[in-house]
Amino acid sequence: MAAATTDRNFCGICRKAKGISKCEGCSKIFCYNHFVDHRQELNQQLDEVEVTRDIFQQTLSEHASELKYHSLEQQINDWERDSIEKIWQTADEGRKLLLKYTAKSITDIEITLNQLTEQLKQSRQANDFVETDLCQWKEQLIQLTDELNKPSKITIRQDSKALVNKIYVAISTGKCC
Repeated sequence: MAAATTDRNFCGICRKAKGISKCEGCSKIFCYNHFVDHRQELNQQLDEVEVTRDIFQQTLSEHASELKYHSLEQQINDWERDSIEKIWQTADEGRKLLLKYTAKSITDIEITLNQLTEQLKQSRQANDFVETDLCQWKEQLIQLTDELNKPSKITIRQDSKALVNKIYVAISTGKCC
């Protein structure tokens, strides 16, 4: 019967005609000793896959528990910091300009008030004033008060162009294979 044995009954390792087991995964035939070796090799490979899986699972757990350290989230944090900095800087520039103009405006109001005070003193001393003078002085005080409380030359406007560009999170839904 040995002459009737085909290549399919030979062990894939030692080529002896004692092939008794076929591996369903690789379709090779092995003798008993080599089949045990083959199974041990497969078990070692499975162990390696499990170790790799365990390492990946640990990495995944770390990422899940520390999402704030993700590089994409860092990009959002950087955008936020830069945007806030631009806003603070723009607001600070506006405050400085407002303070500068307000100081000049107050100085101008003080000069006008001093002139009015001088007119009032002179009119009182000379006892030379009429009703129209009183109306004019009252109107001047109202205008100075209005200018102090709501400066007519100062307004706050917003530019139509965005100071900060909005960011978006784009998620691709492309599926592979």
